[in-house]
Amino acid sequence: MKDIGDGLFSILVDESCDVSVKEQTSIVLRYVNKKGQVMKRFIGVEHVSSTTALSLKDAIDHIFSRFNLSISSLRAATSSCVAVANKHAEIEMFFTLLSNVVNVVGGSTKRFDLLQEKERLEVVELLNLVDVIEMIATDETSCGQRGEARLLLRSMLTFDFVFSLHLMKNVLGISDELYNIDVPNMDDMFIPLGRSQRNTQGITNLHHFRVDFFYAIINLQIQELNDRFSEANSDLLLCIACLCPENSFSAFDKDKLIQLCEYYPNDFKPVEILTLEEQLQIYIIDMRTNKHFEGLRNLNDLVEKLSMKTRRLQL
Repeated sequence: MKDIGDGLFSILVDESCDVSVKEQTSIVLRYVNKKGQVMKRFIGVEHVSSTTALSLKDAIDHIFSRFNLSISSLRAATSSCVAVANKHAEIEMFFTLLSNVVNVVGGSTKRFDLLQEKERLEVVELLNLVDVIEMIATDETSCGQRGEARLLLRSMLTFDFVFSLHLMKNVLGISDELYNIDVPNMDDMFIPLGRSQRNTQGITNLHHFRVDFFYAIINLQIQELNDRFSEANSDLLLCIACLCPENSFSAFDKDKLIQLCEYYPNDFKPVEILTLEEQLQIYIIDMRTNKHFEGLRNLNDLVEKLSMKTRRLQL
């Protein structure tokens, strides 16, 4: 915590249940250090009686007190996108399955060591899990777990599971790769779990995975964002996004950046805003022609590069 000092920070709060079905809240600190690097630090898990706003606030206050953090330095508090996506039945089933996989693999030191060895060989993590689960399913010494391992293996090799995995990777940033599984014909009729073909809803696999699955998850995320951010806050985020350096600063928008400054009258005087247009034009030319700023992917990279350049000029 020493590298935070009196600086500003944000927190990520995630709620989940432990094995005893008690509510737990984990808190991660996010801040920019003196080198301009965006840092994330896991600072603790707190038991909460419920996931109401008041209960979560008490847990946050307790952790802040423990680490001597000032609430006045807090600039944002967000919850995990995974928790939002978990409201969808298919994603909830996906994470339940992953939890069972972890329990089976973690139940044996030998299997856990095998998984770590495969990771050292840089094999895709999902392939690691599939290989280990397959080993358990065929191992005669794994009495009491072979049946569960076979059920898990059967589920992991379905298109539904891999589709969920791919969705989590692209929408929520969870890293994993697709496994070699059979992809259903998207023009065939979709058969819901536990129902016979006569009781289908008359929709295709394409409609199910696109509308009932993918669009539904995206809608949950959009609804969560709309609930958490006012119109002004959304405008601020859109303005800040114009500074993103990806693809040679393709998102750069001079008008939106000037609008961003107008949101902070205490920091930008009217006369300064008048001269900003020309300054921004010079800025974007410098950014796009300076090799020092090539290949940057996000604002974190940009801040770090600018900080490095500032330190060199100071020296």
